[in-house]
Amino acid sequence: MPGGPADTVLFSWRDTLVCWTAAVEPLLYDLARRNGHSPLDRGRDLRRRFEALLRELGGERRAFATAYELLAEEAGYRWRDAGSAALTTALHTCRPHPDVAPAVELAARAGFRLVVASDEDPELVHGALRPLDGAFAAVFTRRDVRDCGSASLVDQALARLDVPASRIVHVAASRSQLNVAGAPGVRRAWLDRRSPVAADAGHPVSTGGEGVVPPVTPHGDRLLQLQYDWRGGSLLGLVEWLGRRRAVETAGL
Repeated sequence: MPGGPADTVLFSWRDTLVCWTAAVEPLLYDLARRNGHSPLDRGRDLRRRFEALLRELGGERRAFATAYELLAEEAGYRWRDAGSAALTTALHTCRPHPDVAPAVELAARAGFRLVVASDEDPELVHGALRPLDGAFAAVFTRRDVRDCGSASLVDQALARLDVPASRIVHVAASRSQLNVAGAPGVRRAWLDRRSPVAADAGHPVSTGGEGVVPPVTPHGDRLLQLQYDWRGGSLLGLVEWLGRRRAVETAGL
């Protein structure tokens, strides 16, 4: 493989490392209940609107608190906590998935460099990752990358790593998160937590199957079809697969 075997793992944050949905939906559902509403989806649509507001705020400091207050005002919810209190609640409930700590420890022992890129509120990101202190060589947020231009934060983080693209694996919990990275040569791993038996972790997902991202590109109007190198439901399975693949590629050099 040009540039050598993969040795750097770049994680997206939301639901890849941290239980975002499980923390945010109950928070917003509770907000609705206090105002006389009981959404049958238990907060899913509120969470989606909340995420849209976060995107509009662009990951600025205290964006979580601001988006919470904007959502409450938009919905006409008079009975609500201050945004700062909602952020505190999120900091106490938005924690890493159970498989993250052992997988990160295994990857670190195997010599992989681990980094995180997230558009979320920097205070929330660093707070949620605090149980994993010391595990990551870098955590990139909008606060760290201020001059992003039109490039995604993930691409900005990739550019700052000073590592050949072929040695980087981008890991995310959704196809849309994987699709924000347009750098050619980067390997892609879809941690499909909603479908734990999605695919054999030891084999790449072929183009033409369900692993193909819809043809979109964040860099202009040229259509891209992105192929995943790996898809599965276990972060530990991914780390084990990376170790085996690196051993094979190292032996072939």
